[in-house]
Amino acid sequence: MIPARGFRRMRHLLAVTLLLLTATAAGAQQPSTSWSPVRQLTPGQSIRAVVDGGVTHRGAFQSADDDFLTLLIDNRALRLPRAGVRDVSVAGTSRRRHVWWGLAIGAAVSVAAISVQCHGEDPSCNEGSPALFYPITGAGAAIGALMPPRTTWREIYAK
Repeated sequence: MIPARGFRRMRHLLAVTLLLLTATAAGAQQPSTSWSPVRQLTPGQSIRAVVDGGVTHRGAFQSADDDFLTLLIDNRALRLPRAGVRDVSVAGTSRRRHVWWGLAIGAAVSVAAISVQCHGEDPSCNEGSPALFYPITGAGAAIGALMPPRTTWREIYAK
């Protein structure tokens, strides 16, 4: 059984970790209702366009003007009327989710290791808990960061 003082310390460490895991991105942007971000895309950029009816088209951006969005799909140009385009998203890559999963798994493993190490010990056993908790949790986040990135979509236009 874990002594009361050690249990409080582990609860505190777990609470700090959960607080970090549930933090949201303060700088998250809302998609624009203006067509100008679409017109400013670089030719060749990977995009996803959803048209009325829910059909999704993925391809390389070619051009956009006041009336049409043109993208290349399998080396063929597809012109979509602007009036029928519901939203446009740009492809990117991110490791953020992998880092958060690594952090959570590292925290869980370190709490389990501390529980096993201090099982039946006196309260002084838990004084070394941070020395075990933080490196294992950090190692989990580092392993997550080493995972291959995943494709993410950032919406730049929504009707």
